[in-house]
Amino acid sequence: PTQLTPDQQEQRRTFGDCTAVGANWGDTSEGWAADFFEPAARLLQVAPWIVLRGNHEECGRGGMGWFRYLDPRSADGSVFEGASAAYPWCMKKTPPYSVDFEND
Repeated sequence: PTQLTPDQQEQRRTFGDCTAVGANWGDTSEGWAADFFEPAARLLQVAPWIVLRGNHEECGRGGMGWFRYLDPRSADGSVFEGASAAYPWCMKKTPPYSVDFEND
């Protein structure tokens, strides 16, 4: 499809800072599923996404999930060179990346 349905349009407008609670909370696989992947499932199926890292994806907050699921760089570990001992799987800052479009 080339356009979102009205329901998907509404979901896109209301999706923002997520706050799962209970067992599905925090920077865990369950938390990411409840906060992001389950609410966005239909949108992820119909439209490409370009994601940006924000304050909720800082190393002490949601950084592990960001690098596990959304960061576009190679998962070979080279991006973590120079990481702190407290968060060896996370970088405070990462270089920008570009996205090439076939028809822009």
